[in-house]
Amino acid sequence: MYKRRVKKKTLLALTTIFLIPGFFAPGLFTPGLYAIPESRVILGEKSGFSGLATVQGLETGIGPDASPRLFLRDLQLPAGADTDLYLSFDQEPLRDLAANYKVRVMGSPVPASPGQKMRGPASGAFQRDSRLVLTPRAGRNALFGPGSAWGDFTIQFWLYPATLENGETILAWRGADFSGDETRGQDFSCSIEGKTLVWRSSNLFQAPGLSGGTIELKGSSPLLPRTWRHHSLRFEAATGLLEYAVDGIPEDIRYAGPTGREGGRFFQPRIGGEGRTGLEIGQGFTGFMDELRIDRTAAEVPEPSAFSAAGGGAETLPVDLGYGGSALLRIDARYTTPSNSGIFFFYQISEDPAGFTGMEWTPFVPGKDLAPDATGRFVRFRIEMFPDGRRSVSPRLFELSITFEKNLPPPPPAFFAAFPGDSSIKLRWSEVTDPNLQGYLIYYGSGPGVYDGSELGPSPLHVGKITETRLRGLRNGKLYYFAVSSYDGRGDYRSGLLSREVSARPSRLHRNDDDDNKD
Repeated sequence: MYKRRVKKKTLLALTTIFLIPGFFAPGLFTPGLYAIPESRVILGEKSGFSGLATVQGLETGIGPDASPRLFLRDLQLPAGADTDLYLSFDQEPLRDLAANYKVRVMGSPVPASPGQKMRGPASGAFQRDSRLVLTPRAGRNALFGPGSAWGDFTIQFWLYPATLENGETILAWRGADFSGDETRGQDFSCSIEGKTLVWRSSNLFQAPGLSGGTIELKGSSPLLPRTWRHHSLRFEAATGLLEYAVDGIPEDIRYAGPTGREGGRFFQPRIGGEGRTGLEIGQGFTGFMDELRIDRTAAEVPEPSAFSAAGGGAETLPVDLGYGGSALLRIDARYTTPSNSGIFFFYQISEDPAGFTGMEWTPFVPGKDLAPDATGRFVRFRIEMFPDGRRSVSPRLFELSITFEKNLPPPPPAFFAAFPGDSSIKLRWSEVTDPNLQGYLIYYGSGPGVYDGSELGPSPLHVGKITETRLRGLRNGKLYYFAVSSYDGRGDYRSGLLSREVSARPSRLHRNDDDDNKD
């Protein structure tokens, strides 16, 4: 049984129409219908990005203007089993995500800044009078805890200096070693000197009966103000290699041994029995820092890029245009591609949501008219994003919208009338001249707008291309309501608009009507 409750207001809301001025006899004619382009937001705006079916290497978020956006997922790594310290600077209050250090903010606050960042949602914004003090937690075996033997280690962070003044300290630690006959002070620091970073350790590297003295590594290329650079210092315990790299490129190498050269005996880093200070971060520094971490491993080349060179992609769920054969006219997008980052767009269109399997993706340029053969009922999209050459900047997609023209089914007949007979009703309607017409559907039932008839078969009845029919086997005295629609054979036959409703009541009074006797 098919029920269709119809009100004129509801029908007109299903599609966009123009009414052609003219005279229409009440109950006999309906206005002509013309399709006009319809616009629809697929992603972004208020709908966000919930329409995505698959996402790889991308993520969504809310920008400073509170608008949703889609962008590359960065290479931020969580704290692992070998992580000694991890400050992501993504949230406040600041905390060590490896849980080995307590973090205190001294002087001015160090707020999480989403406007300048390399990985994750934010970076740490330092002022000249702000610094962090990290104190090893008891029982956690932190590298900067008393008596700690290090072995392999890697220290890395992103830095965005604002001034590059001499003496700006990125990190520093001071302690004392009581292991020998005399007390020796220990120091470890990284600071800006002559527009480069200088790593310096004093008595940190040692061997039984010997001290490594002072070991210094210095950058070979000047730093640039207001520019993100990745810095890393790594140590290989097996070879004694100390390597300082900027953006993954080695700038200075030393060997922690008596000769300072490769081969022979090597010193190992060891913390003495007293830490006179905690590990201090950012004293006198003005700028931004991101992703400060210390790991108990010596990676060959710590990944210096914010994003993968492979980029990322996403595909949307199929979007129903409402009618088969609808024309996809244009696809618009609001997006940015800063610093030569890239974003590419593709679409598929099909009459059946199952028809996408194995179908090739068609590339398109947002805002350009599409080919005339871009027709169907269901469409879906693919977005591919790539970072800039340094893999430090991501494109951003704010909105994807489409303009399309529905391929509306043929209009209903303009003329429709019902004539009662004995246990029958004759229906007659005008021909629809649409070239795609495949036939007509007769809706019937026992109440206005309720077409739930079943006496002649489930409503609606497919009657083909005829324009007149007599319905027999109806109950005399019962009032029946009818509407007729036309269809073009695409998709759902029941999607066409209905004619104006007519009604008739069969009666034995009509058994001798001439019109009846001719049937």
